Amino acid sequence: MIFYKSKIQNLLSLSIVYFSSTCLFLNLSINDAAYANNNIIKTTRNSTQKNICPSPELSLIRSFNTEKHYLYICSGDHKHPLGYYVRIPKSGGKFTAPLSKIEDKNYIAFKEGAAYVVNPYESLVSKPGRIILRERVKSATGAKGELVAKACNLGDKVFAQAETRSFIVYICGEDSPSRYVAIARNNSKRIELSLKSNLSGVKSDVHRYLATRGNIRYVLTKKTLRISRNGKTILKEKVLRWH
Repeated sequence: MIFYKSKIQNLLSLSIVYFSSTCLFLNLSINDAAYANNNIIKTTRNSTQKNICPSPELSLIRSFNTEKHYLYICSGDHKHPLGYYVRIPKSGGKFTAPLSKIEDKNYIAFKEGAAYVVNPYESLVSKPGRIILRERVKSATGAKGELVAKACNLGDKVFAQAETRSFIVYICGEDSPSRYVAIARNNSKRIELSLKSNLSGVKSDVHRYLATRGNIRYVLTKKTLRISRNGKTILKEKVLRWH
């Protein structure tokens, strides 16, 4: 049993490397984001009335909205001080599991041989050797209904979004692409830089964005993310998904 749980934890560690909040998957316009935020606040209030937490004494501390589910993190009690993971399919039903770990922005639960993870950017269900379900988090709110994460700055549009093994990268800007934003999938650290150049829109398959920080260059295309220092490649990863 200990060995099996160790396998799940090892898979979870790999899954978190691949994690998204997107890491930041909030590629919404301002109006869409506001609508999603208001919608999840209303849903959270309705769910609170239905006592979605294991007991009425517990409170909601995080709420997440995906395409198919509402997910919640409830406060803890004496038996499970870290709290509880609650998943409610939009088609009906309910699943609850005590939290086993809180790592950075990831809330992690184990139950019946599966690992359940949610952060402000992505929801993941996995078993040893395979990922069962991965969903983009459309919006994530705190206890008072405030948005707890977003990709681009307020007022910006998302012109491109790329997922690699280690990063989720966003090309942001107001009227045109002007900023490179990357989120590390293992620790949710954020890098934001001004674009030095971009080539896009000439052909539907031509996209190339360049940002620099000192002697480090970040080059994103639809196929690869390449990071180099003084002309030497230090990371090159295939783009797994492009939006």
